[in-house]
Amino acid sequence: ALNRMIERAHVFAPHDALVVLITDGFGANEQTERSTARLVEHNDVLGFLVHDPWRFDPEPVRFTASDGDLQMEVDFSNTSLREKVAQDYRQEHADLAHHFRRMSAPLLTISNQGDVVAQVRRLLGVPGGAP
Repeated sequence: ALNRMIERAHVFAPHDALVVLITDGFGANEQTERSTARLVEHNDVLGFLVHDPWRFDPEPVRFTASDGDLQMEVDFSNTSLREKVAQDYRQEHADLAHHFRRMSAPLLTISNQGDVVAQVRRLLGVPGGAP
């Protein structure tokens, strides 16, 4: 879905536009990098990376995960599983941040917890943002 939206952005913003990408990074791959790099050639790109603080530091809980079709019981009481999930998530974020830096495009991080509008205001330096 991410790559499809970036490709559509090429149609709607072929030149001299400000393109704002808001993503959790899911599905980002080499095609994402190529498409965004092509988008940056003729446009300004501002990225917002939405992150889930829980994935940076998972709690030792059990829950059912689903992709909409299949379900699976996940047991996070296993310390190595929690560490692997957190490590993978940090790496995904680092890879995306590196890609945006290479393109000289800003990537701002917002949390899926708390007031998103206040976070965006704070990141953009607008008075009244979250602390």
